[in-house]
Amino acid sequence: MIEKRILPDFKNEAEEAKWWFDHQDEVFEDFEKAAAEGRLGCGTAARLGGIPTTTTPLDSDDITPGRNAGILRFAQNDNKNGSE
Repeated sequence: MIEKRILPDFKNEAEEAKWWFDHQDEVFEDFEKAAAEGRLGCGTAARLGGIPTTTTPLDSDDITPGRNAGILRFAQNDNKNGSE
């Protein structure tokens, strides 16, 4: 398991952007190690960072058309790629 990366305190957004650019190879290696250890997941950074989440309950009748459209789009793209 890798150690938690400690980020410096940035004075502004430009300084932070430069830091991430200059350290992108190290961060990529961290992600590769995390993936190999099975530690990647949806929203992991937000949960670890203490960022609050908001959940809005939706009625299933409201989301069914969108879900069906997504399934149809996936099936159409899958067929285009020769995976019939």
